Parts: sequence; structure tokens; C-alpha cells
Amino acid sequence: MSLSARSKKLFLTIGVVVWLGAVVWGLNLLNEYGFLPASSGAATDRWPVDAGMWRAEGIPTLVVALHPECTCSRASLSELDTILLETTPNLRAVVIFLDDDSEHPAGASPLFKTAQKMPGVTLVRDRDGSELKKFGFETSGDTRLYRADGTLIFRGGITLSRGHAGPNPGRDAVIHAVRDPQTVPAFPVQKTPVFGCTLFAPPTNS
Repeated sequence: MSLSARSKKLFLTIGVVVWLGAVVWGLNLLNEYGFLPASSGAATDRWPVDAGMWRAEGIPTLVVALHPECTCSRASLSELDTILLETTPNLRAVVIFLDDDSEHPAGASPLFKTAQKMPGVTLVRDRDGSELKKFGFETSGDTRLYRADGTLIFRGGITLSRGHAGPNPGRDAVIHAVRDPQTVPAFPVQKTPVFGCTLFAPPTNS
């Protein structure tokens, strides 16, 4: 084999090794991002008195915050569907969509249309984010579960990681709290990490 051929083979081998290394690094980075929790905000210990919707009478109410353009939140809707299958008719679900972009209305998003097809779910379009802020929501996919008397008993995410559906502590905690409320302590409030997109864009410095 000539020196030129050997050099080409060496450079090709090095190139493949570098490419594989970059792929592995990228996959690890994506995996770390998928399991990086977002902010669950500051939730009050009771249903907000000035909330623009009424909680259910006699049964718990689950409130879910969603950004219409957050692809991660498809998994949250999938988990909500599982929760409802396991708890209906003993749970009311309210999904609040941020709807503050007139050029991209929430009602036109695939996420909203998916939620519309879910039986028993009350959809709320929050035009200015005020309802979401009353519950302390900051991240799409975040949830709050309230007892029938308005006491908060769970807050956090109902997915295992960003954009991935499947068995997870948040989903199980909600189902358990609805099915067997007497075994759930009033304090401390159960909490799980939330994975999703930021609901509100951070302020820009002028």
C-alpha cells in the first residue's frame, strides 16, 4: 500500500472516530436535557380565590398548564388521558392553555385539538396568562391537584422526562390520591419534577 493510500485510510479512520464521538456526545447532551427539570413555580396551598373557573364539587380537581407550541407537552396530554381512564368519574380535569399570541392562537394548535378530543376535560384559553399565574404555573406540563375542599395535595409533572410518556411517579401519585384520598397526608404536599417548555418568555433588558 502506498503512503498516500495509507494516509487516506488513516484520515478516514480518524474522521469516523471523531464523527462517532460527536454523535455520542450529542445523544448524551439530549438525554441530559430530557431529564433536566424546569420550574414548578410557587403554588399556594389552596385553590386561588380569584381563579376564573370553579373547581368541581365533591371530587378532586386536576389543573394542567400547557403552552400550545410546546411539543414536550404531547406526553403530558397522553399521561392525562391515562389518569382520566383510571379515575373517571371521580376527578375533574381542567387544562389551561396560554393564548397570548394573536398570530398563533392556541385553538389552532395540534396540542389544543388533541385536548379537545379528550372526554370530560375542560379547556380554558388564557388570553394574558393571568389565570396561569394565579396557580403559580411557569412551565408547560405542570399540574396541580386539589381536594374537593380546595386543598392542594400534589404539584409537579406527570411525565418521567421531557416529552416522554410512560409510567412515572407524578402520574401514579395523582391516580393514588384520587382513588384513595384518605391515605394521602395533607402535609407535606406531594411534589415531582416537571419537564416542559417555559410558559412565559423571560423579560428582555431595554
